[in-house]
Amino acid sequence: MASTSISQADLTAARRFAEESGRISYEMIVKAAKHRVCVVGSRSAATDLAAGIAEELGITLAGYIRGGKVVLYAHPERVMEERV
Repeated sequence: MASTSISQADLTAARRFAEESGRISYEMIVKAAKHRVCVVGSRSAATDLAAGIAEELGITLAGYIRGGKVVLYAHPERVMEERV
């Protein structure tokens, strides 16, 4: 799990992005995979199971997206870190 910042450009670069306002569950990750979504993010946290499944399925999982900050649970290599 890494804490970094994320820009709107990073999000629009993703081919498919799913946004959730609540806690991200493993069901959300499985649905995202079925629809070929490569990035899932939320203002809230992700469950440990969701993070593990996202890692296995190659989905970038981001939580606590607030105020220009983000916590990356799986595949952080898809998000570029802004140095300020």
